[in-house]
Amino acid sequence: MWYDSKPESISYWLNKMWNNDESAYRLSASSIYKHSVDATTLGLDLCHMFNIKEKNLKKSLKYLDERQDKKTGFYYEDYADKLDKSNHRYLEIAGSYLGFQTSSLFLHHNIKPKYLYNFYRQFIYDSSIEHYMTNNMPWENAPTGAGGMVDQTATMMRCNIHFGEIEYYEVIDSMYNWLNKNQNENNGLWGNIESRGLSGLILAAYHLMRGMYFIDKLIPNYPEKIIDSILKSLNETDLLQVGAGEACHDMDHFVMLERMFFYTDQSYKKEEIISQTEKRIIHLKKMVMVDGGFSFTSHGTIKNHYGYNVTTGNLESDMVGTVFYMETLFRMLLILGEEPKWKSSITHGVNFVN
Repeated sequence: MWYDSKPESISYWLNKMWNNDESAYRLSASSIYKHSVDATTLGLDLCHMFNIKEKNLKKSLKYLDERQDKKTGFYYEDYADKLDKSNHRYLEIAGSYLGFQTSSLFLHHNIKPKYLYNFYRQFIYDSSIEHYMTNNMPWENAPTGAGGMVDQTATMMRCNIHFGEIEYYEVIDSMYNWLNKNQNENNGLWGNIESRGLSGLILAAYHLMRGMYFIDKLIPNYPEKIIDSILKSLNETDLLQVGAGEACHDMDHFVMLERMFFYTDQSYKKEEIISQTEKRIIHLKKMVMVDGGFSFTSHGTIKNHYGYNVTTGNLESDMVGTVFYMETLFRMLLILGEEPKWKSSITHGVNFVN
């Protein structure tokens, strides 16, 4: 099948994204910056996915360590001064996303980062994580971002736990309390559907479940309702139709669909799930770029990622699109009963037992 050759073509493309002077990766062939924390974590993730020997893992991790903030544990690009400062929490938003992505990498390699993620210590001392989730995560106006913040928070705290700070287990338990209390029993999702539509809630649910339920191998409440919501969104969302594509939408829908499919013993709406997967996997063939990987959207590379302007949107492969679409295909193949010829993503995949 066409996707069986992707590890080889992406490996060839990945080699050309390497910046030897910095022991880091760039985001795309014509990205604005020649190296970044974002690109390097995703590049190392692709090495894992395709069993590629890292160029110099020790130096690459040192590159990441040098861009970590001691006080919070968050990570910042060399060009953080260019971030949009209109939101007073811009440093927290940008830094925590890269912290989530980078902590996943350190966890996988069982290597302690330069600093642990001290921003979250406040929730140990005053047990305020549920207040933070209610008031500091934008469930009403930007649920996708709120779900991402759940993932970021949980993943960095898991890294802290792994390296000895077991007090964070109680914080994660409190996060589960909040999530279970605030899940919508009608659609199985979280957040205000009026703000970003059904697909926006699915994007939020992917992240929060990736960092919580999926990692802990816990079945969330209302799995059948979640399947119903995903199938409805696959039929209605413009970005998931023929000729269109956006890596977050594709990955988030199909990672969740695959998990729910197996959590319901492959019995609930099996024929429709398989049909939707078979249909979309044909569409994804048209998303492959000439240079070997995937672009973030059907119109070009990702232009802005968590506050950073990173590319000009050329029609070429980028790290974000390539990792996300290979994870999408990985989940699709599991639904179809096929064995992928690559591994699940470190940064955006999940533990799974089928």
